[in-house]
Amino acid sequence: MTDSVEYIENRTFEEIKIGDAASLSRTLKNEDIQSFAIMSGDISPTHLDPEYAKSFAFREIIAHGMWPGVLITTVLGTELPGPGTILIDQNIHFSRPVRLGDTVTVTVTVQQKFEHNHHISFDCRCVNQEGAEILSGTAEVTIGDKTVELHENQSTYIPIGEVHRLANPGKVPLEVIEVQVGSYTGEDDIVRLEDVYGRG
Repeated sequence: MTDSVEYIENRTFEEIKIGDAASLSRTLKNEDIQSFAIMSGDISPTHLDPEYAKSFAFREIIAHGMWPGVLITTVLGTELPGPGTILIDQNIHFSRPVRLGDTVTVTVTVQQKFEHNHHISFDCRCVNQEGAEILSGTAEVTIGDKTVELHENQSTYIPIGEVHRLANPGKVPLEVIEVQVGSYTGEDDIVRLEDVYGRG
């Protein structure tokens, strides 16, 4: 997986096979720690204050423990299975910290598929640039069973509560302009997400 993609697309339950895997790599920067602290509210000096960190067990600033854990959900939500993935359960065992400058590689591998509810379980591993394990665990997800392919200026009906995905096989980025809820087809119940055409 690369940092820059033209679009992302999900894979259906039927398309995914036991042993399928996906990975991504990220190098921890100070901006990552700052952003994670803001997002999570975890402003422990262990992660933010170099002087304090020197007196702590690891003698230097380390990433928040869940930073590599979030990378797991990034792979699941953007690569395998992809958009529409809902995390049901996750177990994580932490082996060692992530330090500034470490390059973390996350790999998720399909372990089991459950036909009765279309859940999928994954083995999840994170290693650093030396191949040393940072964390390991499992994740169980549910995914969309329906592929919706739309072309420019087309619309589709998706029943409320139906798990689905939008596939964009072209090179032009997909933009969802508006969502209408319910059977009423008037204009006044449309939720406009981002009107790039400048309509009121």
